[in-house]
Amino acid sequence: MKLLKKDLSILIYEKEKILNSILHYQISNYNNYNVFTIKNHEEFIEILAKRKFDVSILNLNYLS
Repeated sequence: MKLLKKDLSILIYEKEKILNSILHYQISNYNNYNVFTIKNHEEFIEILAKRKFDVSILNLNYLS
């Protein structure tokens, strides 16, 4: 079994704030990963220009 690296960076975007918060909490607190959440399309473009992520969890329906 291959283990994930410890300094994994994850980007999360979900329009529902509660789900966004739950995902952030579960992933960051129990796995010690660097988790970033975004609130809207503009923030998505801005953060992608500044950094690279290993994993993205996106609700693409709301990024248009």
